[in-house]
Amino acid sequence: MSEERGSELGPHDQARRHMSDGMWLEEAQGDDELARKAYQRAIDLGFPDTTAASAVNLGSLLSRHGDLDGARDAYQLALDTGFPDIAPFAAINLAMVLEEQGDLNGARAAYQRAIDSGEEDVAPEAAGRLATLLENQGDLQKAHAAYLQAMDSGHPEHGSMAAFNLGIMLKKQGNTDEAQTAYQRAIESGHPEFACISAANLGYLLKRLGEIDRARASFQQAIDMGHPRYSPAAAISLGTMLAENDDKAGARAAYELAISMDDPAAAQHARELTADLG
Repeated sequence: MSEERGSELGPHDQARRHMSDGMWLEEAQGDDELARKAYQRAIDLGFPDTTAASAVNLGSLLSRHGDLDGARDAYQLALDTGFPDIAPFAAINLAMVLEEQGDLNGARAAYQRAIDSGEEDVAPEAAGRLATLLENQGDLQKAHAAYLQAMDSGHPEHGSMAAFNLGIMLKKQGNTDEAQTAYQRAIESGHPEFACISAANLGYLLKRLGEIDRARASFQQAIDMGHPRYSPAAAISLGTMLAENDDKAGARAAYELAISMDDPAAAQHARELTADLG
């Protein structure tokens, strides 16, 4: 198909046509084998822009089919072109493949390259992923720095996720003051998931610290956010905390909130806890 349509085009336009054909074959037709061949034809023509973009598309296709070696090589090729618009995406995808393959040093280097690109979406995501990798390796100081970098980016998705994950890491370390700050940053982001679960986690932390009034406010904040999973759980946690502190009326009201929400399992649990109140 591409040879016939591109026979009167110059070489660079042929590369663009092959890449376009690959995308159409993959996305509209679902023919991954022909798409792979079209991407490869674009790559073989050797123009940096179309080589880089086609190599990233090829890497994604191969990764989806479980060919991690092929995906790794494709992403590395995209990086090696030096084409600046594509390099950040190639770097983060390469890092994820390397991490999955167990090459953690290679993954760290690739994530750092994505971070250094400064690309507005890729760099914060790469910082958050690098932080998680470092945390799993036990390098908590560098993980802390990477989480902060992602959080301070202000990215609506990756910044809020990093704040939430940082809060969890700091809580595990016993650094409760900084954990509270991190959770608060996630709450203030307004993210529909991470803000709510961070408010709930902050409630659990404050309860453990004996700050019942603040814990109550955090649980209530999580409830008011209306998340389909975390808000009912927060209502149950609030009710349990209040019951433990001999506030049966408050506990009953919290359980009633959980019952009223669209979560059958949470509602059933709340009914059982209500019955236990007597």
